[in-house]
Parts: sequence; structure tokens; C-alpha cells
Amino acid sequence: MWDADGALDIYLAWLLQNQFAFDLKKPRVTWADSSASSAVPREWEVWLDRFQSSADAGSFHDFALSGGWDPLHLSGHLGETGSPDVNSRLFRDGISKTSGAFITSTMDAWYTDLSAKATDLKMIGTHSWKVDVFVKPVGFLGTFRRSAQTGLWFAGRHRYHSAGN
Repeated sequence: MWDADGALDIYLAWLLQNQFAFDLKKPRVTWADSSASSAVPREWEVWLDRFQSSADAGSFHDFALSGGWDPLHLSGHLGETGSPDVNSRLFRDGISKTSGAFITSTMDAWYTDLSAKATDLKMIGTHSWKVDVFVKPVGFLGTFRRSAQTGLWFAGRHRYHSAGN
């Protein structure tokens, strides 16, 4: 259950405070580009100010908001660092014109592999491609679409994806 231990607020505060920015269009991103960050919307600045002045802001277990920009070294885990899977495959559905399946064996480079293999999947009218992603050691990750607005693959509602990019 999300936030059952109460750690989600301090993690969100850490992300807002440091404003990590990763270019998912570049393969093998391993470090945040601080110059690529943009202003946080005012409502989140207000939330962060309130949270930082609350009793909850000190620390959570070993997670502290102070003590360097990345005290838990989490930023290195926010981008993909794995090697591409040369055996990954993208299959097009023979019935639908905009759906398919992507199968790979590597969890730490699936997004980069999907992006590389799907460069020729063009939108048909207003319909974006829907690709079911499977990582052999893990299983089904979900159905991903490529945003016409951002060019990135995402799962879920587009309004949430576009707000974060």
C-alpha cells in the first residue's frame, strides 16, 4: 500500500527540493542534469514550504532532507544504466494497426530498448501506438503509449504524464 509507512511525503520533498531532471530520450542516463530543471509550480512550492517547516520534515528512518543534495545516493537509480538487449523484440499486432508487444530480457534497459525498436511506429491519425511490455525475469510491466506531445513512452493517463514532463 502506497505510503503505509509515511515515507512518501519526505521522498516527494526530496525530489522537489533537488529538482532532478533526466532526459529519457537519451540512452543510458546515469546522472541528473541540474541545468535542465524548471520551476516547480507554485502549489508545490507552497506544499514544500509547509512540509519543511513541519515536524515530519526532519528525517524518516535514514532518509534526511538535509546533509547534502543526495544523502541516500538515490539519483543514480532514477535513470537506466543497463546494456541494451540485442535479442529484444517488438511485435506488431496483425489485427490492430496501432498495437503490439515488446519482449526483452533486461529490466535495467527496457525503456531505452523499446524507444530504439519503436522509432518507426508512427501515429495513425490521432491514435498512438499501445505496446504491451514484458521483461522476462519480471513479467508484464504494463501497456505503454508514446505521447505525441512529449515523444516519451508512458503508462496511465496522458494528463498526468504531460504534467510531469
